[in-house]
Amino acid sequence: MSEQNQAQHLKEWYENFLKLFREEFSKLSEKEKTHILSLHDYRSPCQIEVFWLKQPEWQLIVVTHFENRPDGEVIINGSYDSTIFQDKIQTILNHPRWQIPIDDKNSTSSDSSSYYSHYLAERLHDFVETAKNALFMDWKKLQGFTRSYTSKDYKITHYHGNMGDFDYRASVQCIINETKKQLEDSTVVQKIPQKPSPVVKHSKGFAIYFFPPIIIGENSTRTVNEKFHGIKSTHFSLFDKNPFDVTFDDIFVLIEKDGFIGVYTDDISTALEILNTIMMVSILDGLDARIVREHELSEIEYDPKMHNVVSRSFRYNSSRDQLFDEIPDKTIEYETRHVDEENIKKIFKKASKIFTDKSLADDLRILLESMTHMKNSEFLQAFIMGWYIIEKHITQKWKKEFSRYSKTQKPDYEITTNMKIKSLEDKLQERFSDFMELKNIRNNSLHNGKKVTQKEAQKCIDISKELIDISSVKL
Repeated sequence: MSEQNQAQHLKEWYENFLKLFREEFSKLSEKEKTHILSLHDYRSPCQIEVFWLKQPEWQLIVVTHFENRPDGEVIINGSYDSTIFQDKIQTILNHPRWQIPIDDKNSTSSDSSSYYSHYLAERLHDFVETAKNALFMDWKKLQGFTRSYTSKDYKITHYHGNMGDFDYRASVQCIINETKKQLEDSTVVQKIPQKPSPVVKHSKGFAIYFFPPIIIGENSTRTVNEKFHGIKSTHFSLFDKNPFDVTFDDIFVLIEKDGFIGVYTDDISTALEILNTIMMVSILDGLDARIVREHELSEIEYDPKMHNVVSRSFRYNSSRDQLFDEIPDKTIEYETRHVDEENIKKIFKKASKIFTDKSLADDLRILLESMTHMKNSEFLQAFIMGWYIIEKHITQKWKKEFSRYSKTQKPDYEITTNMKIKSLEDKLQERFSDFMELKNIRNNSLHNGKKVTQKEAQKCIDISKELIDISSVKL
């Protein structure tokens, strides 16, 4: 069959698939229809566009639900040989149908106003890079779907092989059966005695993976074959997450066994505060973690009835974000670690208690910033963040000791840190000389431009860490 005939055959395949899907979907009850997964939704309006690479035969399938484009539109690009694939794709991405503005946090584009063409370009880049890096891959063993990116307006999947070789009738029937099963499963869950569903004020929120990656409650020892292939991270299907939840000052937080953490709030700053409180408490408990930055956060949606995440989007610009993919980068630098379920629950509960103490939680997040700068060899920044905690401790201790003289003393803002340390010399005891030394380092750095050494920064962090006492936090 010629390439033109193959493309026409695939176009007809999707047209027949859409027609049959809607016929069968219309036969479902109204209740069953509400349980269709977004991954399987081909209701009107719907457009399908395929980017087809041959040798190896691999298709990137884009399903959209745009109101301003024809319903049932099917566009087949290819199949293209690898030598011309990228040139052909660049032309397609510049077509007006993809020049649609999108307010999408998934895009890593630096432009303030992004377009669907930008996001699709990023996904196609991943598609091409994976193909480039697959020199030793047996593509025949990968027949079928391997990746999926889902959002409200689009779904992007990778299919190894040609969808046109598959029975579209069987595909439709599989979707219908899965939709019915979703209702059955939810009914069974409702019949099982269980604790009341938590009150979720916001069904949408922000999410991140714990990093370096963890598995909760399961041994993650790698096999010989996994080690040979460089596989270090572990992947679970969306239906094998076993989530548990914790409340942070009335904000619902969901944790899944692969380290996925969802914070259900519409305030991104609050989500960051919660996540970084968790990360710092984890470190103090002996579990290595990394600070969460705003650009890493992804959007999620939660269904309280199903007690599960029903929609998630992700960015792909950090090692942590690579865990969001259905097939994560299994050769990621860090090996997945096994964490006992009771230990991780204890960490999250402690973090939720600390979060209600704003001063303590702020100190922990500042300490996390300091430790992060230290790991990045940013010694001045690490020192300054650590010194902030020390200076806060000195001020609190000074106010406690000398508040009774406040009427005769100068205003607080006129009393320097140097004066406070000297007036507390007897109370500080062995810490007096340490504080004076660090104060001089701080002054020489900020006022005279002297560099802070690794040893000086580490000493500042160690002391600031000692000043933060979480032992009094009771679970």
